[in-house]
Amino acid sequence: MSQADLAELLGVTQPNISAVEIGRRGITVQQLVKLCRALHVSPDDILGETKTGRDSPKRSKLLRRLQLAERLPPADQRALLGHLDALLKSRGIIKR
Repeated sequence: MSQADLAELLGVTQPNISAVEIGRRGITVQQLVKLCRALHVSPDDILGETKTGRDSPKRSKLLRRLQLAERLPPADQRALLGHLDALLKSRGIIKR
């Protein structure tokens, strides 16, 4: 998403988004809610909070992909789960 797209979504200007990105200004709670909805993430994801404190960048990347997969049609979701199950079974991570 471009800064211009995000600015339009949040009802601010592109320079405001740039200032947020470099830490010169913040966003309102209402803007945070809009941002989370647009990106399909939780405020904890945006604010860098974790429930376990164990989320590595690799884990976060995997979780984001799984969240995006929820947008797929049901048949595609089932196919993806089938592939994931097969991989996990082949590595002995889950039982057959």
